Amino acid sequence: MEWSDYLVQFLSGFVVSIGFGIIYDIPKNNLFHSGLTGAVGWMISFVMIHLWDIHLFISTTAASFFVALIGQAFSRTLKTPVTLFIMPGLIPLVPGGVAFNMMRSFIGGDNAGGSQYAIDTFLVAGALALGLALNSAAFQLFTTRNLFRRGRRYIP
Repeated sequence: MEWSDYLVQFLSGFVVSIGFGIIYDIPKNNLFHSGLTGAVGWMISFVMIHLWDIHLFISTTAASFFVALIGQAFSRTLKTPVTLFIMPGLIPLVPGGVAFNMMRSFIGGDNAGGSQYAIDTFLVAGALALGLALNSAAFQLFTTRNLFRRGRRYIP
């Protein structure tokens, strides 16, 4: 692949994330960061699948983990809710095309193909949730601190 293919993929993830950020009514000053989060997540998934030949489940898990990580960083830096960055950032990773192919296969009578697409759809959806959960667990482990110095734990 040429560098222009990677640039097109990066810009695609960026535009898709900004588009859904507009639909989610994200403040204008946070749209760029939301788009950047989605573009980086999409590029992580794209590179792992196409360049390194890593399975879709693992690449989507890693990409959603890093989307949540970048979203946490932007959230803390800009002092805004993390969902402003994570929700649009995950949109490029959602398996819409695979779900469409699943429905098309089932409607066309290809139950074996539809079943394979269904497995892929549910694996990717589970990978998205797993990546977010792993990120949440990591942040709870590494960012806990005492609240008012009485021994109670504060979990952001």
